[in-house]
Amino acid sequence: MDQQRYPPAALAWLVWGLGAALYFAGFFHRVAPAVMTDRLRADFRIGAAALGNFSAFYFYSYFLMQVPTGILSDYWGPRRLLTAGALVGACGTFLFASVSSILGAMILQPAVGWLLDLAWSGTFSGGARIYEPNAYRLGFLPIAVFSAIALLSIEFASETGSRQREDREESQ
Repeated sequence: MDQQRYPPAALAWLVWGLGAALYFAGFFHRVAPAVMTDRLRADFRIGAAALGNFSAFYFYSYFLMQVPTGILSDYWGPRRLLTAGALVGACGTFLFASVSSILGAMILQPAVGWLLDLAWSGTFSGGARIYEPNAYRLGFLPIAVFSAIALLSIEFASETGSRQREDREESQ
């Protein structure tokens, strides 16, 4: 039986780090509209419903590209997939910054959604090919840890927010 040769650990972590950085960039773009809702509504002169639709376009593209991205991951490999994700995401981001209408922003939002999809698939696909099985599990342990921290943070924030509202109501 042939033994598979794996690259040096430093190279494997570098590849994982690049994929994680692309995923972080895509995740940043996913949550950014929540922070700048007032600015988006004023710049595009839209209401809350249109802003909700705008935010949803990101998830529509993420949903629609799941199967094609998986196929591309097997066909292209992680290097090309991560490169394509970086290029599509960068172009989408720069073009998005220059649009002045909500329609243009909605058309460009899926390009940024595709970045997250390609980064996620490329990182997993690349990890499966360049890590030994035990190192592969270890490489994705940070994702599990940060996800748990995020869930706890959400619970803490909602509890804290509830208490602050109750305190304000009692003081009035």
